Amino acid sequence: MIRCLKIKNYYLLLFILFFLSSPKKIIAQDAYFVPKGNVGFHRGGLYTDLQIGYTITDNKNTFMKTFDNIKMVSIGIESNYFFKNDFRMTPKITLEYHKNFLIWAIQTRLYPAKNMDFKQASIQVCPQIGISAFALGHLSFGYSFGLNNRDITQDLGFQVNLGFNLITDDW
Repeated sequence: MIRCLKIKNYYLLLFILFFLSSPKKIIAQDAYFVPKGNVGFHRGGLYTDLQIGYTITDNKNTFMKTFDNIKMVSIGIESNYFFKNDFRMTPKITLEYHKNFLIWAIQTRLYPAKNMDFKQASIQVCPQIGISAFALGHLSFGYSFGLNNRDITQDLGFQVNLGFNLITDDW
C-alpha cells in the first residue's frame, strides 16, 4: 500500500514538472525553463523520464528559429522497467551541451534497492555523446556505471537514449 502511494506521488510530480511547465523565457535574454522527455534502453531494461531543464543559449538562428550552443541542467523522475519484472522510479539530474549537431551529456541517477528502498541506493553516472537536431531532439549513446552499491543494479552498461526538448521562443 505504501509503495502504491509513493508511485502515485511520483506521477503527480511528473505531471507538475512536465504538463504545467511550458517553455518560458526568464530573467536572462536567452535563458529558458524547458520541459523535456527521454526514452531509452540499457542492459537491464527500458526507461522513460520527464524532466524540467534550465537552458542558456548564446546563439539563435533567427532565420530557421532554431537554437544552437545550448547548455542545460535538468532534474526529473525516471521510470525503469527492468527485464526481471522489476520496476523502479529514480530521481535524475542531467547536464547537457548541444553544439552544432553534437550533444555531450552526463546523467546521474539514484537507483533505489527493490521495494523503493532509498536507504540502500546506488548512484549511477552515465556520460554520453550523440547527435542533436538543433537541441530539439537528440540520439545519444553512453555507458552507465555505479559509484557505490553496485550489487543493487550492477553496472547498467551501454545505454541508448532518444530525447526531446520543448525549447522554443514562440510560447
